[in-house]
Amino acid sequence: MIIRSILLFVTFILSLNLVMASEYPQILKVPINIPNSEHFHYGFSINEFNGKLYLFVNEAGYSNQIYVLNKDSNTFDLLTDFNDQMGSKFQLRDTYNDNEQRLFMVFDDGTSTGKILVTNDMKNFTVAFTTNEDGFRSISKYQDTYVAGVANLPSTLFVSNDGLSWKKIKLVTDQGGLHQVNGFMTYKSELYIVANSGIYKTKDLSNAQLVFKNPDHTQIYAFNKIQSGLLIGTGWKNELEHPEDTISTLFYSRDGVQFEKIADTPETPLLYTLLPKCDEVGIPVSLLWGGYAGGGLYSLDFDNGNSQKLLEDKGSIYSSIMHDGKVYFTSYPMKHVISVDIGDNNCNNRLSIDFNTISSNGTESVSSKALTVDLSAATDRAVTVDYAVTGTATASGTDYTLANGKLTIAAGATTGTIIIASIVKDTLEELNETIIVTLSSQG
Repeated sequence: MIIRSILLFVTFILSLNLVMASEYPQILKVPINIPNSEHFHYGFSINEFNGKLYLFVNEAGYSNQIYVLNKDSNTFDLLTDFNDQMGSKFQLRDTYNDNEQRLFMVFDDGTSTGKILVTNDMKNFTVAFTTNEDGFRSISKYQDTYVAGVANLPSTLFVSNDGLSWKKIKLVTDQGGLHQVNGFMTYKSELYIVANSGIYKTKDLSNAQLVFKNPDHTQIYAFNKIQSGLLIGTGWKNELEHPEDTISTLFYSRDGVQFEKIADTPETPLLYTLLPKCDEVGIPVSLLWGGYAGGGLYSLDFDNGNSQKLLEDKGSIYSSIMHDGKVYFTSYPMKHVISVDIGDNNCNNRLSIDFNTISSNGTESVSSKALTVDLSAATDRAVTVDYAVTGTATASGTDYTLANGKLTIAAGATTGTIIIASIVKDTLEELNETIIVTLSSQG
C-alpha cells in the first residue's frame, strides 16, 4: 500500500492557562490644568488621535472641555471648550478614533436627547447627528458601519455608513432584549454589545444573541478585548439603592461564549474600567481596575489570586487607555489623571501552533514518519496540545501505528514532533489511503 498523503490541520489557536506575576513599578498623578478647579469634573473618556493623548472632561453643569497631554511638562493642558456646540446640559459619554481620520464624540443630556460630534483636527467640531428619542452612551465601528448605543431604548442602536447620516435600527434579541448600551467590541468577526442587561453578539446588526448574563449582578461597564479572549467586570446587584451590599466580579472568556469567574473585587461595588497586562504570548497575567466609589486603583495577580490597592484616590475611576507604554486612568472628581508605567504589554500578541508542512507523501517502504509541529514563540513553560487522527487509513487492518494523543513542546522550545510509527510493508493490494492529523487546544 502507498500512504498517499498525510493531511495536517490546526483547528484553532492555542490557549494557555493564566499564569505569571506582574509588577507596576511607577504610578504617577498627572495634573490637569483646569480653570475652574472648584467645580466637579467627570472624565468619562480618554483617547488618542494622531499621536496625541486627549482627555475629555465634563465640568458638571458648566461646559465640556478637551485637554491634551503636554509631554514636556507632564500635565494635561486645556485645548478647547466646545460648549458653544453642545450647551451646558450635555455630558460627553464616549469617543471613537476612526483610524486617525476622524474622532467621534457622543453625548446625552440625562433625559432624552443625544448628539454626535465629529472632528478631523481637534479644532473644528461638527454636530453630525441629533436625536430627541434618547441620549447616547457609546460609539464604535463594526466592519464598515458606525454604531452608537443609547441609554434607555430597548434593543436599539443608531447606525451610519459615513458617520454623518444616522438611522435607528431595532435588533431582534433573545431573553428580554438589551438595555443601556455601554460599549462595543469586535471579536472573531462579530460585534459584541456590552449592555447593562448582559453581553450580546451579532453578525448582521439584525439578530443579537445573549452570550453572558450574570444572575448576581445587573451592571456591566468594564470590558476589554485581547487576542486571547474577552475580559469583563460587573457590579451592583441591587442597582443603586444598596451598593454596600454588593461586590464586583471579574470574568474571562477564551472563546467569547463561555465566561469563567476570575475573582471577586469587594473593594469596588461597580467596575468602570479594567486593563490587563499580558505575557509574551498575549495571555493576561494581571489586571488593573477601578470603579465606582472604590477609593483608588487596584491590581489583581491571576497567578495567585492576590489583589492590592496600588494608589489611594478618593472618588471613582472611570476610563483607561494604553499610550506610549503607560496606562492612563481618568477619575471623578477630576483633579488629575493616574499614569501607570507597565512597560511592554503584549495583549495583542497571540501564540499559535501549526504543522511545519501542510501535507506529506510516503510509501510502505519507510518504517516511520515524523510530523514537525511549530510554535510561534518560545515560552517559559511547556505547551501541550491534543491531536486527533482521522481519515481513510484509520480502519482495522491499517499499516501504521498512531492513535489520538497529546504533544508537549518543552519550555523554551519552538518545535515538537509527532511520530507515525511501525509503518508495515506488506504484499496486499490496497487503495491509496489518507491520514488526517488535527491539532487542537488543550485549554
